[in-house]
Amino acid sequence: MSSALAPGFMVLHSHRLESLRDVVLAWLRAYPIDPMAEERVLVQSNGMAQWLKAAMAAESDAEVPG
Repeated sequence: MSSALAPGFMVLHSHRLESLRDVVLAWLRAYPIDPMAEERVLVQSNGMAQWLKAAMAAESDAEVPG
């Protein structure tokens, strides 16, 4: 079984932002994209986009030993 995925569209819905964040981060860890590939994540508002970026940055900081 190949770990490569065909391009597509996925919709996630939840009333708990933390649950959505966890799913997105788990998905990105399981299926990393090529560094030069374009990936888009659509969110409801600019505030949510900023929150998700901060959550993703905090997650990547937590994974770096130091």
